[in-house]
Amino acid sequence: MNIRNILTALALGTCVPLASAQAQMLSGTPRTPATIGLASPDQVESAKTAAQIKRVEFEQILKRRFVVHGNEVYDKKTDLTWQRCNYGETWDEEEHWCKGVTKRLSMTQVLADVEKDQNGWRLPDIGEVMSLLEVACADTKTADNPVPVFPEMLPNTYYLSSSMRDDQNNVNVGQCFGSMVNNVGVGKGYVSVARLVRSGHAFK
Repeated sequence: MNIRNILTALALGTCVPLASAQAQMLSGTPRTPATIGLASPDQVESAKTAAQIKRVEFEQILKRRFVVHGNEVYDKKTDLTWQRCNYGETWDEEEHWCKGVTKRLSMTQVLADVEKDQNGWRLPDIGEVMSLLEVACADTKTADNPVPVFPEMLPNTYYLSSSMRDDQNNVNVGQCFGSMVNNVGVGKGYVSVARLVRSGHAFK
């Protein structure tokens, strides 16, 4: 992200810190004392152990919170079911991954598409987007399942919502931004990606 976008995010948006375990998953490498300054071997080992413990805790959250069923993921915490792939893609059960091409549309275009679909799927509001990103922006694989709960989450990409800003000229969007989940406003015609959602769940 360039400096102009960063300043825009800070001026217009809302940043929500991720839980420490999730933030570490986003950063890739835990910030051990060795990455900050000089540290003893014991300090480095202690930091690695702490990071491993936090990772285990995060994986336990994933297992308790989400129920995966093919192309759908039910979130027990929010009582929402998410499409497992970005809008435009479909879940390939044989390959255990998303296939197809992610659609890049404006909020208005997505809403028009979803209205035609009539299967209960909808564009999430910004609160729902943020509830997803706060977890899905991290590495959602677990030790006993190498397939992520939410694959194909795009970094440095704003996910569309159905929520308008107060001035009604801009729409709220959410993004993974370092160790933060960022909420900013963009123009109605802004083109980006989406994950569809519906209330409750229909699978058993």
